[in-house]
Amino acid sequence: MINFNTVGKGERFSCSDTIDRGKENKMKKTVLCILLALAMVLALTACGAKAEDIKDTSAPAAEDTVLKKDGLQLTIPAEYADLVIAEAPADDLLFSVSEKASVEAAQALGEPADSGAGWLFGIRRINEDELHEMLCYDMSGREVIASDDNGNHYLFCHPTDVRMVRENNEKMYEDMEQWSALNEWAWSLCESFIEENPGLQAEHRGNSSLEMDLYRLLWQPGWNYTVSAPDYGTLDPKDLDAAEFVRRLTEGVRYDYADGEKTPDGEYVRIEFPDSDERFDFFLAEGGENFVRQVWSDGYEVLYRANFEDPSVKASEVAYEWYRAIAEHTGGTNSYTPDDLLGRWAEKVAGRCLIEITRGEGEGEYTVHIHWGSSAFESANWDMTANAEGNGGQLRYENARCYVRTYSSETEYTDTVEYENGTGTFTLNSAYEILWDDETAHAAENCVFVNVDIPVD
Repeated sequence: MINFNTVGKGERFSCSDTIDRGKENKMKKTVLCILLALAMVLALTACGAKAEDIKDTSAPAAEDTVLKKDGLQLTIPAEYADLVIAEAPADDLLFSVSEKASVEAAQALGEPADSGAGWLFGIRRINEDELHEMLCYDMSGREVIASDDNGNHYLFCHPTDVRMVRENNEKMYEDMEQWSALNEWAWSLCESFIEENPGLQAEHRGNSSLEMDLYRLLWQPGWNYTVSAPDYGTLDPKDLDAAEFVRRLTEGVRYDYADGEKTPDGEYVRIEFPDSDERFDFFLAEGGENFVRQVWSDGYEVLYRANFEDPSVKASEVAYEWYRAIAEHTGGTNSYTPDDLLGRWAEKVAGRCLIEITRGEGEGEYTVHIHWGSSAFESANWDMTANAEGNGGQLRYENARCYVRTYSSETEYTDTVEYENGTGTFTLNSAYEILWDDETAHAAENCVFVNVDIPVD
């Protein structure tokens, strides 16, 4: 059901029970307008009159309304001037515009003056520190649109709900076209506001989850992250200055939802933020360099496409340069050793998959057994020998045997081999959790494993 909620009391517009009547009324009005127009054409033809002969020149032509405050101005076009209440208020907004009909309807219904009825938008000015604070969190209802040479930034502020108010549903339907036109104009105003104020330059700052995490690296000391790639596994950046890479991944780019597009295959650079319990995968394969996958610890994921103003910039290339910079800064190591993976590790969410890692027979070898129960009678199992990868907490295997074990009784079972040459890695992240990259069957996609006992010798 679609609800156009007004602020406070008053009529609500509900499409679920009135849409058929709305269509019928619209059709009737359309037919009536055609008949009236036809009647006027016939009348003019009969009288031999021209359009300019019947033009009403008694009413004065409408004029634009220009608001001015603190050296800035906002122009309300003449066609909308009588439909809105435009103010330069004394609060933190430079300008504020509301639909007059909604304000008057709310007053007639007894709503308080500060109910926000009919509010369309406002323009707000903030300083650099305020911008930094805002960008680290959700900015719903606020869009960064401009900046000036004095370090100020300008926000287009708008409601996150519908503020249209009318005395009844009939009036709501009648005025819906006006309300839609006003909102369409409001959202197109950002460009004209910058044009009529020469001291302003257009500015865009995104507010996706990725961008919020990246900004926190700059402006919130202690915000943790790691970067992973096939070369050296997971790396702790230690005291590396990330400002250059954050700037390149947040300026001149928009991250749009890639709904319906296929997630690229192949390797990727992973930037993980344990404090926000999410990670971002930057795909390296040709053609997929600007896809970014966001994954939460519960397995839910979203795919973005990065759209850079400079088409030569690729998101994964920047992420990989970041990773290489960390490797050079830290000597290509993280804070773990391969022995830190010894022990028993359970899948973090459901706990049905168990990884057991013990020392192998050869130098630098580790024996791994994985048991993943699907029911009381069936489980998937893996056996492999893994070796230390790089200089940090990562193991790599290339000989995994995967089989499904099915029990016919408590002591009798059959094994069905799925494959015998599986490859992949086990990597410790900064939160002391194992990430299993099953390159063959992707069985542990989006899974995290936590230690459930002391290391096994």
